[in-house]
Amino acid sequence: MSVKHKRKPEPRDPKEALRFLESALMQEWGKYALAPVQGELYREYQYSRAWGFVEAARSLIEQALKVILRVRKLDVETGSKGHELYPMFKMLRESEIGESDVVVLSEYYVDFRNSFTNGTSFPFDCVGGFLLNLDGLDGSGFSEWRYFMIEKREKIEKLPVVDVHFMHEMAFGCLQLIKAVLWENPILRQNTYSFRLSQTCWNDYNKMLMKRMNSQGPWSKYDDWFEIFYGPDYRQRYGYVRYVECGEKRVDPPVLLGEWPNVKDVLVVDRRQDAAGEKWQRPERVHLMYRLTEYAGLTLIQ
Repeated sequence: MSVKHKRKPEPRDPKEALRFLESALMQEWGKYALAPVQGELYREYQYSRAWGFVEAARSLIEQALKVILRVRKLDVETGSKGHELYPMFKMLRESEIGESDVVVLSEYYVDFRNSFTNGTSFPFDCVGGFLLNLDGLDGSGFSEWRYFMIEKREKIEKLPVVDVHFMHEMAFGCLQLIKAVLWENPILRQNTYSFRLSQTCWNDYNKMLMKRMNSQGPWSKYDDWFEIFYGPDYRQRYGYVRYVECGEKRVDPPVLLGEWPNVKDVLVVDRRQDAAGEKWQRPERVHLMYRLTEYAGLTLIQ
């Protein structure tokens, strides 16, 4: 009697896989925004409510890492032991071509940990430790989480420590890295959480700016000044615009995320709260308030 061997599925084209993974992540982001997991008296109930989000997010990270290995021409079968995540990360780190990719993924993780509300309270300060934690002891983290609702666990604390926000950001960083490699666009490597926060603040600020510039009469009483719409972040970076009056008003291109320029005796107008309006109360923004560092020679105007 002949034994039929199961045919191994053919990998999708990386660009096609990227489209599907992005679509899935956008859907998970949307679902979690509408129904975030709330704290429960019994931890098992909280974990069961988070189960679907955790399973989906972990699978997104796993599949995205496999696509990264493929576009880097690395052996996926050797790098991925079952459903473990860290071996794939390790393969990237130890390969000459993937070393820079590890730096990018680490930047996405560290930036999110330092920029998201209460992010530094998350126990893993590096992406490698986070992935090792998700893998669990002896690589059992995948099955421990998948079946904990129907199989008893001696201690619920033995389950991998998870945070849906961190897992979503890790998946997002992987997808941005795939884009950067496929389209040879290094800018996509820098699309971190703090950069996206600053971009959102700039969009809100720019709407307010257009109203001011299109209003009747003079829209400012200053000759040379800066307006801040974001910052400072954990690296003391700001989002700002410089205005100069020289015959007619000139607006320099905005700096979305950068160090404060070496200028003295210039006015600085704080537009962070004005620009965002009611949106300022969003959790990801409220922690930015009242952290403007005082610089010598700068006058801050509220």
